[in-house]
Amino acid sequence: SAGGLGWIIFADEGGTANALAEALAARGDRSVLVRKGTAFRVTAGNAIEIAAQSPTDYVRAVAHASQHLGQPADRVAHLWSLDATGKPSVMSLKSAVADGALSAVYLRQALLAQSAETRLWLVTSRATAAGAVVTDSGLLQSAIWGVGQTLAVEDPARWGAMIDLDDEDAGTSARRLAAEITRDEVRDTQVSFR
Repeated sequence: SAGGLGWIIFADEGGTANALAEALAARGDRSVLVRKGTAFRVTAGNAIEIAAQSPTDYVRAVAHASQHLGQPADRVAHLWSLDATGKPSVMSLKSAVADGALSAVYLRQALLAQSAETRLWLVTSRATAAGAVVTDSGLLQSAIWGVGQTLAVEDPARWGAMIDLDDEDAGTSARRLAAEITRDEVRDTQVSFR
């Protein structure tokens, strides 16, 4: 596979995105991490924080990441859904949809506004029943799968895949994720690790 790709990683709080950035760096790729915050700001290490409910923050984040990378990102991995954990409730579902499905829509719009051929991967954990029971957290994360299926149909050239991770530590999940999303050709648009 070709090295030196530029990545934007919408980072979860559990460490999978950090481990993914390290795995990508080991193969010569560059990454900019985007974290949930209260407003757009660039933080230490050139990471970015944005307000998840602000579509303009996504546009600013994509533009800043492109500037930092020296070109539009080649690929984007969205891992914010991994933070949707716990028992389903009205409040947790609202938060999961805002940080997952709605965030993915805002992100795709920001990428389209840049007019680059950037490919997008959406990542969940135990949101599909592939050989196992869907967990409560997986149920909260599952709304993003509907968005992913729509994006795959609307714009297949810019689509990576939906990736559903297993309940593994962040390092193991990141290594498996890196191996899947760095392929030169997308083999499957829906992948569940079990």
